[in-house]
Amino acid sequence: MITIVAAWLTLASPALLPAQPPQNPAAVAKAEVSTVPALEECAGCHDEQSKAFAAGPHGRAMARDAKALERSCATCHEGSQAHVQNPSKANIRRLPRDSACASCHATESRSLLLGMPAHKRSGVACVDCHAAGHLAASGSRQVRTSTSEACMSCHKTERAKFELPFAHRDREAPMSCTACHSAHGMRRTARLSLLDRNGACLECHTELAGPFVFPHAPREAGGCLSCHEPHGSTNPRMLTRHSVAELCMECHTNVPHDIVSARYRRCTGCHSAIHGSNGDKRLFDR
Repeated sequence: MITIVAAWLTLASPALLPAQPPQNPAAVAKAEVSTVPALEECAGCHDEQSKAFAAGPHGRAMARDAKALERSCATCHEGSQAHVQNPSKANIRRLPRDSACASCHATESRSLLLGMPAHKRSGVACVDCHAAGHLAASGSRQVRTSTSEACMSCHKTERAKFELPFAHRDREAPMSCTACHSAHGMRRTARLSLLDRNGACLECHTELAGPFVFPHAPREAGGCLSCHEPHGSTNPRMLTRHSVAELCMECHTNVPHDIVSARYRRCTGCHSAIHGSNGDKRLFDR
């Protein structure tokens, strides 16, 4: 009878049972950390990688926090405890997930999602551009190759445009992509669609910045890309059309000139302040 009553109390009223002693958060955290392999355990088999990591930028940064350095392998390579007990390629994540990178690089991760969402949609992972912490990198910031090579390995159309007769080049080589773009979307120049009169172009072409008393409307509305190709073109000055007249007449369809005459097909002969004028609304340079 006593046994039946005790069973009934257990099922009907758990609150009557003796309370379990609360777990000590510090003890729980210590227990969890103790299950994570230390760096020296991984070095037992991966001595070369461990030394390269400790000498690299990730290792030097983590060395400021001894605990972070000890757990460094487990931070990036999931399944490390099982791998220590039974070394196999099947129970370890060789390439870190983006979430592992974001555990330290949270700002870059958030900015990438907001400023350059196409990378995420296309499945571009951090390790597609950046070398792992124990691998030698060719470029800065652990980039696997030069920054431009990393970008143009996917952006092949832009690579081809840099080979055109008129292109953005620096000493015969294409300009670095990061001169205009922010790979993680952390600056306003992340995408060239954002180029307006305050855009990335004017960081170099400062003489065209203005403001002007009489601005050129297409430049104000659509920015530099209204008339220019950003990477390269077959047309002089990287224009979107072969001649200036063709470009002007895309907007100015009703001009008070006989455009059959050659003298009137050189628009900038008179309207030379093509980016904006401080003296004349017709964009005369005076």
